[in-house]
Amino acid sequence: MARIHRRLAVMLPVALFAACGAKEPDLAGHWKSSRSEFRITREGDGYTIVVSNPNGMLGGVYKGPYRDGAIRVSGPLAPVCPEVKYARDSGHLLFCGEEFDRVQPQRR
Repeated sequence: MARIHRRLAVMLPVALFAACGAKEPDLAGHWKSSRSEFRITREGDGYTIVVSNPNGMLGGVYKGPYRDGAIRVSGPLAPVCPEVKYARDSGHLLFCGEEFDRVQPQRR
């Protein structure tokens, strides 16, 4: 029994540190895929995403909080595509089968 308590005493702080150490990424900015563009702004505890997709169905305004690696959205296609996932390893956003890259501002 004492071994279990010792293990818990060691594992609990490590687990709490790992959970709290995972920082939410800043996703605000301009993002592009081969067919669409995102303009993402941070508003309070969530994000607003304005999607430009002239020849497709993704266009519109989506809003939602960031939780567990994704922005949980409400908007025109939210019943079909309920989240904008953030791929931490590549830095891409994934939404409705499209992969978005952050567009770097041009320097003057």
